[in-house]
Amino acid sequence: MIWTSHKDLLDFGFVDQKGEAIVILTDGHGFTLVLSDVVRFGGEAPPRYPEGFHVGVILDGPDAVDSLHGRLAAAGIALGHRPRTVHGNYGFYFTALETILFEVSCPRE
Repeated sequence: MIWTSHKDLLDFGFVDQKGEAIVILTDGHGFTLVLSDVVRFGGEAPPRYPEGFHVGVILDGPDAVDSLHGRLAAAGIALGHRPRTVHGNYGFYFTALETILFEVSCPRE
């Protein structure tokens, strides 16, 4: 379900998994990310999110953005474009977990 071999790509550590419905991850610095399978809780498949909904990952600088882009590409994640200036930040977008848009960026200095 949610927990895949790509679990380390965003540098989250595994905390717990509740069957096939919930996975709990941590960044090790006080942030916890809980992923759930909405279908197991009565939602529709694929889930529909509001327009503009996305998960943002803000990194320390362009080198970190480029490094993560390279790791995602090497893992076979479909990436639309190389990192570039988008909305005043340096980064890129990709879709994962079937329908969730992810933004990886850092502030432009």
